[in-house]
Amino acid sequence: MKDERKCACCENIITSKDYYEVEGKFYCKECMGICHNCNSLELYDDMTLVNLSNSSQVYVCSDCIADSDAFFYCSHCEEYYNSNMLWGRYDGEPICDNCSEHYEICENCSVTLRRSDCYYNSETDEYLCYDCYEESLHKLENIIESYSYKIDPTFLGDAPDNCYLGVELEVDNTSNDYDNELIYEAAVKLKEEFDDLLVLKHDGSLVRGFEITTVACSLDYHANDFGWKEIMDLCKSHTLLSESTSSCGLHCHISRKFFGDTQEEQDLNIAKLMLLTSKFYNSHILRFSRRKESDLRWCMKPDMNYDDFDTETTVIDKLKTCKSRGRYFAINVENFHTVEYRIFKGTLNFETFLASLQFVVEFSRCAKRISLSDIPTITWRDIFMSTEFPQLKSYLKRKDLI
Repeated sequence: MKDERKCACCENIITSKDYYEVEGKFYCKECMGICHNCNSLELYDDMTLVNLSNSSQVYVCSDCIADSDAFFYCSHCEEYYNSNMLWGRYDGEPICDNCSEHYEICENCSVTLRRSDCYYNSETDEYLCYDCYEESLHKLENIIESYSYKIDPTFLGDAPDNCYLGVELEVDNTSNDYDNELIYEAAVKLKEEFDDLLVLKHDGSLVRGFEITTVACSLDYHANDFGWKEIMDLCKSHTLLSESTSSCGLHCHISRKFFGDTQEEQDLNIAKLMLLTSKFYNSHILRFSRRKESDLRWCMKPDMNYDDFDTETTVIDKLKTCKSRGRYFAINVENFHTVEYRIFKGTLNFETFLASLQFVVEFSRCAKRISLSDIPTITWRDIFMSTEFPQLKSYLKRKDLI
């Protein structure tokens, strides 16, 4: 027949006018189609079947598949999809929405992994990669208390003058030699072995560590019965540091009752303590503290100085003004039951630790002992030269402070 043509692809006779002519050749519509993306003609054998989000399928020419970002090849089901069906990537290769049920995203590090390769932490309801799962099992947040946690009031040891000391020792490791599993293990052991003596708490200034907060104990109890040597050895053997970090401090609370039986007596003696701290802050206390200049924002010099016209009333008024300025001073007087020494750098050296606690006692005794009029004339040697504490005297000599 006059209108009959042979398909250049399948060689079947085209009996209708329903055909395509390309470069002088004729193709039936079973062999050639129109690209859904660019409307160009191409043989179906050279085109790709693409899945759309509405569950329909269309053909796309080879040029569009190769050059357009509108389509992708799912490495899981090995089919093509338009770009709005891209769920994510696994090992850099695209995954479609239909196949996403076979994958999970680690909720800690956001890496994509096969569901069969992920780990589920039932405590946190998280799907995690192996490394993050292992880390989550040793996550300090799961076992230590919040910063605001209040320790039960407990007093250990014999302190007839109410010289009870509560310690906050911070331990951390910001270097590359930390071991998260060991740090977690240290926290577990401290809780198990010293549960009646201390609480482990979060602190915003610490990266991988915690704050060891103790019950109130006499100085002798801290020195001989508490177990500080064992605690420090445990920390050191589990990659925890203190003095060599930029974040750790040693704070010591002394009972407010130590400074007197009445509010007025306490305020006067604490005011004298603040005046002494201000007097010796730059010349002696900073050297004793082991603090660097960058650390002093946590333990600033008290804004309280002695004036010739001062009386007991005026210095108590100055103390009240200091109390309203916050706690980040060498001596924090904000607490209702204690006075907090914040000046010391953290340490895992027991002798240095003990010397710091002895300093708190000796310095506080001096504030109680002297009169207000002694403030201008008293010297550092007057306070410490005849101290009864051997560790304190040795430390002061090492630091050329007596």
